[in-house]
Amino acid sequence: MNCLNGFFHDVTMESMATALMLAPNGGAAAVWASSGLTPAEPQFQMDQALVSTLFSRPSVALGDAVLAAKSAITDDDTRKTFILFGDPLMQLKAPQIALTGTVLPGSKSGAAAQPAPLQRPRQAPR
Repeated sequence: MNCLNGFFHDVTMESMATALMLAPNGGAAAVWASSGLTPAEPQFQMDQALVSTLFSRPSVALGDAVLAAKSAITDDDTRKTFILFGDPLMQLKAPQIALTGTVLPGSKSGAAAQPAPLQRPRQAPR
């Protein structure tokens, strides 16, 4: 997540979100993007809430997941500027298999790869 990928109201250029949706050889089914500048921390919190909702409730509609994510933060500017481009009733198709780990090349047999922990974005010095 970052700022201005959904800045669709500039008449001189196409936003990244719009370009992804309208790509001629198959574009994005949906895009979650910001149309303005907002602080990183509430974006991070909202992103965590969105991903958590989408993957803990596989049949949830994208619009309901977005509503839950926006409700999880208190920053009004971030709530107002993030937009779901696409059908809010669309549901993600969840994979039907459970991944247990991956053996890394050169590691001992059976040593499973551990996913990297999600880290907070670094803030620019003021």
